[in-house]
Amino acid sequence: PHNPLKMIFRRNESELNILTGDNVTEYETAGKILNNERVRSISITRGRSGVSLYELSPQDKSVKRTDMARIDSPAFIDSTGCGDVFAASFFYKNSENKLSDLHASHEYANKMASLNASLHGVEDLPKLTEL
Repeated sequence: PHNPLKMIFRRNESELNILTGDNVTEYETAGKILNNERVRSISITRGRSGVSLYELSPQDKSVKRTDMARIDSPAFIDSTGCGDVFAASFFYKNSENKLSDLHASHEYANKMASLNASLHGVEDLPKLTEL
């Protein structure tokens, strides 16, 4: 069972690269963060390269990485706000499903970020509720 009080750490790829430094891999950084027992998972958005979810395996405490490809926008207009929409959607879905399925939350957030790319900037964000 997962401790619901544990944090979910979300960053984009550039932000995580700042944390890793030159001589440390992303995987090693994820392991250090996850093994501090306050963080449940790490979500890394990668723009056109999709998103990655890092978790500790409950069986052997090894770091497990799951990659999800980006979803191409049906009518790409603008990528402004896609990372923010991903984050908000990810945390919304986690709240809705009481942290029971991080992978489903990632899929939902990935879809919403893709839909956001078919909008004209942040002014059109309310249209996401109509899609």
